[in-house]
Amino acid sequence: MARLSDPIKSVKGIGPKKQQLFAGLGIHTLRDALFFYPFRYDDWSTLLPVAALMDKETAVFVGSVSQVEVTNTSRRNFKVVKALLSGEQGDVVAVWFNRYQIEKYLRPNTRVLVYGRVRNDYHVEIQVQSHQFIRNQRELDRLLTLHPVYSLTDGLTKVDLLHVTDAAQSSLSRSRQSTARAWVFSPIRRRFATCTGPRQWPRPRQPSMISWSTNFSP
Repeated sequence: MARLSDPIKSVKGIGPKKQQLFAGLGIHTLRDALFFYPFRYDDWSTLLPVAALMDKETAVFVGSVSQVEVTNTSRRNFKVVKALLSGEQGDVVAVWFNRYQIEKYLRPNTRVLVYGRVRNDYHVEIQVQSHQFIRNQRELDRLLTLHPVYSLTDGLTKVDLLHVTDAAQSSLSRSRQSTARAWVFSPIRRRFATCTGPRQWPRPRQPSMISWSTNFSP
């Protein structure tokens, strides 16, 4: 069972290199991860119709891929990927800047959630900052909430931090359950610690019989 004092290398997927990167952020143990706070939260809870999206504001859009366009720019190894997304909110063009091989995953009818800054000129574009592929409604419902944004170093991703914080929260839950169990049962253990043989639990007290007088004469 993981403990809060365990080093983060005990978490699956965290090797020596990532452990060193976490150490640069002051995260050495699972307990340290609980006190590593985000510097802001992104609101993914509201799905506005396309007509209500304001220029230069951030927004969330959920839709299915209709078309994909890949453009190579004059800058070396820099490309722009645009995908037309259609959904209940309307139609938007999602734009990824130099996102490695993202076009391979944007297959027709693939459902995706995108979050980013809105550009509303001749048509509505969202310059994607984060995205999640959606497999079912349950996944979507879990994503429509506030999302913490952390200041991470190169080589660490949000997923790495989530793995560590999930392990820390699980360890914290077990620790609280053990503490609560000890708090509840310790008085009982102390009371019956001197008992010899099989433990004798107290029996409920029998109600006393009340005799009612049938003589109502004064």
